[in-house]
Amino acid sequence: MVTAGLDGDEAAHALAKAGGNCRPVEVFQQNFVDFRHGAEGFGIQLAEVAVDAGTGEVRVEKVIAIHDVGRVINPLGARSQIEGGIIQALGHTFSEHRLDDPHTGTVLTKTLDAYKLPTIADVPEIVCDLVDVPDEHLTNLGSKGLGEPPIVPTAAAIANAIRDATGADVTSLPITREEILRALREAEARGRKEPVAAGAA
Repeated sequence: MVTAGLDGDEAAHALAKAGGNCRPVEVFQQNFVDFRHGAEGFGIQLAEVAVDAGTGEVRVEKVIAIHDVGRVINPLGARSQIEGGIIQALGHTFSEHRLDDPHTGTVLTKTLDAYKLPTIADVPEIVCDLVDVPDEHLTNLGSKGLGEPPIVPTAAAIANAIRDATGADVTSLPITREEILRALREAEARGRKEPVAAGAA
């Protein structure tokens, strides 16, 4: 249930009406975060890629990740979380593809032979930076979570880098060699089209 835009009493009432177990709002406000403010982390990621236009092979050379996590309590742990998230996202971006039997719904990619995960050989240079500014709307530590945010923008950063390098628009995951070659052919076909003169009908 979404309670955005409600004050504390209205949110508690809405939760209680929906059958939720809700402690009094005053307890939340005295002991926890003022939940009228979000605790979202923010981040940006950029990727540098090398694309072989003949084979469709893409090699990620570097990923730069800058994340605002409020106060950084454990810099090594935070950087490790970012690096791990990026590595996990490389698998999501290039090789992890779950196949299901359309008739039974049974997962067909049950082994690591069929469901490819990235290895250390796939890991690019990763540059991390953290915005270490406590968020005044949070707990006395002012720190935010960093679990999933490094995973989310990686595929988009890689697809954008491929487009910037080649003009090829990749719009589905995983990004396979076949997908790259298809996108390269489409980009080449777009480039061959003659531009329409201004005012021409």
